[in-house]
Amino acid sequence: MGNIGRNKPCPCGSGKKYKHCCLNKANSAGGSLWVQGDYAQMVISEYLCELGDSFNKGRELDAMSIVAGFLRPLAAPSQFNPATSIDILKLFLQRIEGRISEVVSRHHVYYWLHLYRRLAPENWVDNVSPVTVALTRDILECAFFKYGRLEIGEDLLIGDPVDVSAIMSGEYVRILEKHTGKSYPIGRTKPGVFIGNFSIDHFLEMLSLERLAVEYWHLTACLRRAYKDGELVILPGGQEYHVENDPVTEKLMQSYDRRNASFNSHATSKGMPLDYVFDLLKLGDGFVLVPSYNVGRVSAEELPMQVFWGLPAEMTGGGDFRPNFVWLPFDLESFYERHVFLSVEFGDSWGFSLEAFVACIHAFFSILMINGYKDLSYVYTLQQRAYSHWTSIEGVVQSLSNAYNSRPASFLKGHILGEEEIRAFLTAFSWSVSKRQQIDLSTRGPRPLVLPTWGNGCLVDYVALSHILETATHFIDTNWTAKGSQFEDYVTSLLRKRGAVLWECQKELTAEDGSKNDVDVSFIFGNTVFVCELRSTGKSFAYEKGDSVALAFRREKIEEAINDSDDLARWLARHPTGRNYSIPSEIAVVVSLAVFPTVEYIWSDNPALWMTNEIPRCCTPSELVRLNTSEALQDITHKSFAYFIK
Repeated sequence: MGNIGRNKPCPCGSGKKYKHCCLNKANSAGGSLWVQGDYAQMVISEYLCELGDSFNKGRELDAMSIVAGFLRPLAAPSQFNPATSIDILKLFLQRIEGRISEVVSRHHVYYWLHLYRRLAPENWVDNVSPVTVALTRDILECAFFKYGRLEIGEDLLIGDPVDVSAIMSGEYVRILEKHTGKSYPIGRTKPGVFIGNFSIDHFLEMLSLERLAVEYWHLTACLRRAYKDGELVILPGGQEYHVENDPVTEKLMQSYDRRNASFNSHATSKGMPLDYVFDLLKLGDGFVLVPSYNVGRVSAEELPMQVFWGLPAEMTGGGDFRPNFVWLPFDLESFYERHVFLSVEFGDSWGFSLEAFVACIHAFFSILMINGYKDLSYVYTLQQRAYSHWTSIEGVVQSLSNAYNSRPASFLKGHILGEEEIRAFLTAFSWSVSKRQQIDLSTRGPRPLVLPTWGNGCLVDYVALSHILETATHFIDTNWTAKGSQFEDYVTSLLRKRGAVLWECQKELTAEDGSKNDVDVSFIFGNTVFVCELRSTGKSFAYEKGDSVALAFRREKIEEAINDSDDLARWLARHPTGRNYSIPSEIAVVVSLAVFPTVEYIWSDNPALWMTNEIPRCCTPSELVRLNTSEALQDITHKSFAYFIK
């Protein structure tokens, strides 16, 4: 990597030209230097130039030395059975996490977030997908919260104001003067927080951490493969390894990965669907925006947040600006409607009501919206960092109370958000010394929303919102019978919106002979009626890790749902007309399948488990909608689960 030309893309990942970005991040006002919010990008860009071709070597060195140190004593090349592979990989994970912990503990939690959020979510490693980039960043940021130092040191400058010459150990001024050819007198910044002690070694330290996080992710992926009877293989030299599965399992895992990437199915860990709204014309009172890493490097002018606030072109590099985060519209009203049945249990578990939980998230968005309209540079900061500073927790409480009660969510039907409820909400999702021990890098959570900083201040990290929405109901103990009805409503509504011809849904059918059967959802396509057994089954954290016991339990649930749908289809084929139903005369076949809220791993390529080559009989609502085409179903009547009406 040589010197960066003025008209080349800036290495910070903004998408702007270097001369319009990190080369020109400051100006002179009254003879003193004013430090811009993106001051660190200039230093980082310069370091990238100085490192040149040694950049990748520097970031790989730490991870590769640990890999080699762990693998070589195992007498590479070697291959291990699944049980031994699992034991080795678990130890390897501990070694990598230990090194991550050692490095992260050198600096304050806020130092790491402040610095890392200024790096674009780029793919720095070969053969790594955008999804993996997001997972890796999640892993590393969880490590910041879990292992970051608690005491403020020389790595942070907190003041009102701060000497410019002290920022990043003077590197900011040095590099600015180098590129402008001017000499700047020592000035004072606006009030704020800046990186203090910093050098190129600290930059490499951060890059090395990201590489360690990639290695950690790779080990978790290998462990999931080993749980599926894969065997760990260590290649000659003891620096490379992978887990081999039999060809069929390999094919099934690839199918699972493709389906996860292709079908936009979001759900809580308890199995309730989550809706992201991508039609901006349909946004109403019940939506909020939640941030996600912009791993696709989508330009700002294509993003919902950009459209919503209408950022002018001069703030986005003439349309080339590619922010670090995309803020996606989330249907908060639907979330509330699907969980209102457990309001009592939610309140007992958390100490504040479900209504207060939803109202607080709604209020945060109201604050972002109001501040964004007042100051568009605030929106730019949210797109780059996805967090904001507050001078005190009480300031957050007052702001949330004022924002919500002046603009309440109509779907909460007059709920008044009290300050004690807000305090309870903030306490529940705040970072603390005791809570940090609960953070698990392999499941990438729980993520704190509020990080106490110094004095009475705090940082609100909006990245945590999606994690909180997915897991807030996970440990609630209740009878989840009503959850099934909510899921059935969701699937029925989705099919109706997509033009499917619905038959009987959420109904107990009674045949002429008095026998009965329940149908969750069914629809007609051509001469076939499809009967769907719906299961809103959540996923345990053990399943997310790939644990073999959890996988076996999940398989049992899938097989149970498929068997139940088969029983119903056979019954309907024998009893096409009943006391309260009648299959239309043109229907010749009944086909059975199961619907789960999230993409499920299918353990076999047995045709009895697959609707098509890519969609299994245990599919998501999105996959179910995709089935409603002649191309997808042209061979369906030849399947073993197609029952001809007698």
